[in-house]
Amino acid sequence: MNETKVVNPMPENENLRDQALDLLKQYRAFWEVLTSKERPALVEFINAPMHKCNRYVAELAAHLNIALKNDRADLLNDEKLISRYSSGRKTDSAATHLSKLIQQFKTLLELIEQFIVYTHVLNDKQAYQKALLKSLKERNNHGLFLKAAADLRTSLNRTTLTLMVAADKWWLEHQCYYDKYADQTNGSNTFEQNISSFDTFFELTTLSNYLEMFNRNVPDNDMIKKFDYAFEAISSGDNSKDPIVVKLYVKMINILKTKNVIPNLHYPDFKVSFYKAEYELAKSDLLALSKTCANYISGLYYQLGTIWLDELFEWLMYLYQKGLYAYEGSISDGEYLNFFLVAQALGKYEVLEQFEETHSKLLDNSVKDQVLSLCRSYTLQREHKINEAWDLLEKTFPLNYKTQLKYDLRIKELRAMLSYENFLLDQKDEDYKEGVVKTMDNLKKYFQRLIEGEHLSEEHTSPHINFRWVVSKLYYYQKKTDEKEKAAILEEILNLLNSNAPLSNRLWITHQLSKIA
Repeated sequence: MNETKVVNPMPENENLRDQALDLLKQYRAFWEVLTSKERPALVEFINAPMHKCNRYVAELAAHLNIALKNDRADLLNDEKLISRYSSGRKTDSAATHLSKLIQQFKTLLELIEQFIVYTHVLNDKQAYQKALLKSLKERNNHGLFLKAAADLRTSLNRTTLTLMVAADKWWLEHQCYYDKYADQTNGSNTFEQNISSFDTFFELTTLSNYLEMFNRNVPDNDMIKKFDYAFEAISSGDNSKDPIVVKLYVKMINILKTKNVIPNLHYPDFKVSFYKAEYELAKSDLLALSKTCANYISGLYYQLGTIWLDELFEWLMYLYQKGLYAYEGSISDGEYLNFFLVAQALGKYEVLEQFEETHSKLLDNSVKDQVLSLCRSYTLQREHKINEAWDLLEKTFPLNYKTQLKYDLRIKELRAMLSYENFLLDQKDEDYKEGVVKTMDNLKKYFQRLIEGEHLSEEHTSPHINFRWVVSKLYYYQKKTDEKEKAAILEEILNLLNSNAPLSNRLWITHQLSKIA
C-alpha cells in the first residue's frame, strides 16, 4: 500500500496540512477494514438525512471511496480539490480551506465509526437484541422491554456457553432485576435468575483466568491465593449440575496443579471427558483447553522423553484438523514452529507439507520470513545439508541479530547441533573442534544472562542447560581415547536421560547416542 504523502506544503500551512494528513490516514485505516460491499454502502449511510451533514462531506466521502480504491489518496496535493471539498468560499485563504477540510475529515471519522457499529449491530443478532433491550428500558416501555428480554434470553440459551455468553446472560438478568418495574418479591424468580447467571459468569471468569495464570507461570502472590480460594469453592461439593465447560476447566486445572505428579491420574479423565464433550464446546474453549493440554504434554516430553511425542502430536493434530490454529484468521509463530518441529521429528512429512501449504499464509508478515527460514534450516539439518543450514541461519539470523526469545533459544541450540554434526564429519579439523567449544561456551553465557536478567526462570532454562551439558559431554566422549573414560561419560548422559530431568531436543540426542551404540 502506498503511503499518503504531501508534496512541498506551504510553510504557513504546514501544521494544518499535517493535521489533515493525520486525519486522512485515520480515515483510510477505517476504510480499509470495510468489505467491498460495505464501501459503497458507507457513502449512502453518510448521505442519509438523519446525519444532517453538509453536502461537501458526502461528496468528500464519494471522492475518497474512488481515490482509496485506486490507491491515489492525493487530495492534499491539489489545492483545487481542497477548496472544492472544504465547504469554504472561493475567496477564502488556503489556511481557511484547510481548516474547514479538517472539520470535514473529523465528521467523516465520526460517521465511519458509526457505520462500523451500525453494520455490526445489524449483522450480530445478540448485539442487536442487547441494543434494543437497553434502548427500550431507557424509553420506559416495560412491556416491550420484557419482550425484548425474553427474546434475548431464548437466543442466549440456544447459544453454546462461553465466557462471553455467560457475561451476556448475567448482563441480561442484571438489567431485568434492576429494572424499576421488576417484581422483586419473594415469589419472583427474577432474583434467582440474576444470581444463577452471575454464578456461571463468575465460575467461567475465574477458571479461564486461573488457567491462564498456570499457562504463564505467574509466581505465587496474593492474587494467586485469591484464585486458589475461588477455585476451591468452585470445584468442591456437588458439581453434577455445572455446565460441561466448567467441569472441563476444573479438570484441566487439576492436571496443572499436580503436573509434577507422575503418572497424573487427572489427565486420562480429562482426555476422555474432553473428546466426549467436544461438540458441546465453543471453538474458543476448544482452543484454550487443547492448547493448554498440548503445553502440558510438551512438558512431559521434555521430562520423560520421546514416549510422549506421539501424544503431543495427537493434540497438535487436533488443533490443526479442527481449524483451531486458524480460529482468528492467523497462526502465531510459536504455534507454527511447534507443529513443524514435532511433525518433522516424527517423520509426518505428508501432513507437514499440507500444514505448510495452508498455514504459512496465516503467519503475520512481520515474522513470516524468520519462521520459514528457521523451519527450512531444520529441514536442511535433517537432510544432512549442514553447511546449507548454517549459511541460511547466518543469513537470516546473524550472530548479533536481536530477536525474540522463542527464536533465540531455537537458533542457538540449532547452531550447537550443527557445530557438533560438523565436528563428526571431520574430527581432525581444528576449526570444527573450535566451533563446538566456542558454541558451547556462548550457549553457557547466554543461559546465565537469561537467568540473571530474569528473562527466563531457572525452571524454564533447565531443559536447555541440560541440552548444552549433554552436547558438551558427547563432544568430549568423541575426543576421548580411553574406553573407561568414554564409558563413564556415556553413563552420565544415560543417567540424565533416564531421570525426570527436563531436556530439550531429546530426539536429536537419542539419535546421536544411537550412532555411538
